[in-house]
Amino acid sequence: MSTHSPGPWEATHWRSYSHEHRGRYTHVPAQWLVVTTDSSLVLRAENEADARLAAASIDLLAACEAARDRLDCREMPVCDDDLEPAPHDEWCTDCKAREQLDAAVAKARGTA
Repeated sequence: MSTHSPGPWEATHWRSYSHEHRGRYTHVPAQWLVVTTDSSLVLRAENEADARLAAASIDLLAACEAARDRLDCREMPVCDDDLEPAPHDEWCTDCKAREQLDAAVAKARGTA
């Protein structure tokens, strides 16, 4: 499994331009790019909103991992399966949030 380019990433707008190569002119349309701090291209985005979201993805992944690691309601006495009439996973919103975080991190890491 490969790893992502190191962050931080940023969204940047490249203006359209034309250039000549071997007597032929080429026009490159304006586009949104996501780049690393050393200006390595990560990806091209369709629009500014996509570029901003992609640029934030490294920070979002780190935040999801930190939240997931701190959110373990099974250590709390109120979430003990033996004390509740219904199965724990049906009513515990912390466990549902933990499952969402687990799924998002697994998808980002390529282990889903």
